[in-house]
Formats: sequence, structure tokens, C-alpha cells
Amino acid sequence: MRVLRNRKDWKNLNLKLKAGEIIVLDNLLSNDCLFLLRNRILNASKVNDVYEGYKGIDHWNDSLSVNIANDLRKKLPALDPFVRAWSFIYDHNVEGVPLHADPSTHNLNIWVTPDKCVKDKRKNGLEIYRLLPPQDWTRAEWNGDSVKVQKLIEKTKIKPSKYEYKYNRGILFNGAYFHRTADVSMKEGHENKRISFTMLFGRQLESD
Repeated sequence: MRVLRNRKDWKNLNLKLKAGEIIVLDNLLSNDCLFLLRNRILNASKVNDVYEGYKGIDHWNDSLSVNIANDLRKKLPALDPFVRAWSFIYDHNVEGVPLHADPSTHNLNIWVTPDKCVKDKRKNGLEIYRLLPPQDWTRAEWNGDSVKVQKLIEKTKIKPSKYEYKYNRGILFNGAYFHRTADVSMKEGHENKRISFTMLFGRQLESD
């Protein structure tokens, strides 16, 4: 099964990746791949994590995630090795994932719920701050203390780069940048729930 759609700008995107830019990848995955990603969490009988307002399924090294990662790394040689993946499915009107950083050199966040399911188009997106955690912070601070992160951001006066929700849009960025999911607003009905698929590549911030 083909997992990526054809595009002609991979070489230019790889140069942007090397330069540390945040990259927007619209129309990234094939229809078959999107169908599998969406339906395996919509119809999941078991989830790995339950949070306030959303649930998560770990994919780690399942075949579909590995296939996507392998094809991406062929197109983007600057991308570090694949580490893990997960999906989140959200309740219809809730707060998003709070401010945090991830211990990866790159995150790829892909939205797999169709645009027609969105209730409030001003919500559901992603905010990324081009700010790395201080070197003396622990994982509990940069990944689990959103209040402390917010105070740091206010002190540095850094403004976020905001990316609107769009079906089959991937956002590729330095995973250690502080980021958050904008508040969620989707139409009623299980089929309309907001689902995101996140892949982590490479490691930083902490040793194995």
C-alpha cells in the first residue's frame, strides 16, 4: 500500500528540515492510509491512556507507522530514525493537550478527521513556540508542568506560530519546541471526533 501522496517538493523540504524550519505538509497521506489511521482508533476496543478530554493509543513500531516513517525518511534524508507513534481521540468540546515539549529531534503531527467534522474553524489547530527548555529542567518540568512553561514563555515574550486544523495536514517541527493543541470544537457524533496521529523521530533532552 502506498502511504504517501506524490509530491515534487521533497528536495526543497529536506533543505528546510536541515535549516530547522517548521514544515507544513498538506495532502500528505494516501486515502487508504488515512482510512486505516482513523478507523483503528475510532473502533478501538482498548486504549492505552485516558486523559481529561481525550484518549490515546500507542502505536510504537506497528507496521503502518513503520511504513510511513520509512517512506518519509527516504524522501527526507535529514530526518532522524523513527522512535514511536501514537493517536489521540478527543471529546467534542474540550481543552487541548497543554503546553509541553517532547524528547525528539522532530515531531510529525497529522490530522486525520475530515474538515466537514469541524464545528468551530477557529479552534482545533496547533501552537508552536520556537523555544527550547532550559538545560537544567527535568522531564517533569518540560513535559508535565504547563504552568511553569507558560511563565517561561511570558518571561521570554515569545509568540507562537499558529497552524490551522486541516484534514491530512502534517506539521513537522523540532519536538523540543514547546507546543500545545488549541482547544477542540467538533460536531456531535462519534465519527466527528478529532483524531491526531503523532510520530517522533530522533532523541534529545534526555539520555536513553
